[in-house]
Amino acid sequence: MVDRVLPKEQVSAFLDYLRRRYRLWAPVAQGGGFVFAEIDHPESIRLDYPTTMLPPKAAFLPPNEILLSIDMESLESAPPPAEDKPIALLGVHPCDLHGLMRLDMAMREEPSDASYVSARRGALIIGLACVHRCRPEAFCDSMETFRGAAGADLYLTPIEDGFWVEVRDGAEESLADAADCFRPPSDRQKREKDDINRQIDLEFSGRRLSLETLADDLEKTYTSSYWAKLADRCFSCGACTAVCPTCVCFDVRDDLAGGCKTADRCRSWDSCLLKDFAAVAGNENFRPKRHQRLRHRMMRQGSYLAKRFNLPAFCVGCGRCPAMCLGKISPLEAFEFSQKGRTVHV
Repeated sequence: MVDRVLPKEQVSAFLDYLRRRYRLWAPVAQGGGFVFAEIDHPESIRLDYPTTMLPPKAAFLPPNEILLSIDMESLESAPPPAEDKPIALLGVHPCDLHGLMRLDMAMREEPSDASYVSARRGALIIGLACVHRCRPEAFCDSMETFRGAAGADLYLTPIEDGFWVEVRDGAEESLADAADCFRPPSDRQKREKDDINRQIDLEFSGRRLSLETLADDLEKTYTSSYWAKLADRCFSCGACTAVCPTCVCFDVRDDLAGGCKTADRCRSWDSCLLKDFAAVAGNENFRPKRHQRLRHRMMRQGSYLAKRFNLPAFCVGCGRCPAMCLGKISPLEAFEFSQKGRTVHV
């Protein structure tokens, strides 16, 4: 990492640079909350946002997208036109940086997802440090995802004079044209950054899980009656998966358009909590009961995908799902149940 400072008076120039070279996505206020959106007017950007309703993965894996279109007369197919600029994703909090890293693992696993890989190509990821907990439901300290510099090309930490900027090794070349926006840090700014790091460590010191054994501990609860009791609060609405930064399940359908002259192959987010998600031919369903679907989601977030990709967990503790859940179900309570009686080493 190379350390730089982005002074307050240079922030506008840096945003202009990003808009010239990239399709800039950043957090904006919308509907009483905040969302990541493609930016037309830099003044709408809100880097002071607490958290967004939907994760930034929507920039690369949209809720709805057309994968290809088929001309019904010639029967020739073509993917959607390629964008002329890559994406710059600005202001990504640490938990969401960890979420994007996990999304990359899942979508780039062979056979890789062509649409996702295309959207991700050439992207610039700019992280933003969390100095304070964004919402009471968040448990990023327990998942050890409250720091995220490793998942970003640039990582911003707010300081009095602007932003401390950590530039990932290898990212300097892509920012060469913006070099005039940055300054070397002063000794005073270095001390301020050290103070902020200590504040972050204190703010996120409430670890409640033993990640080293979580995957195995969770699988040992598979036959427990706990899941049926927890499912009494679940409405199978799928809100938890809709806001999850690491859920990758989708459905594909073919829609006729243009007076039936074109067939569009469309992809949209799907949810393992919905009753028909595991339905197959022959009127069979692998997970017909609500507690089976809820257990499956928790196992995927805490065990299955963790083992598959050699991670402590796939869940990043952002707190979106318990915040949006009608029954206020949190993965943390399921994870804690699996480790009941186990000592957590901080």
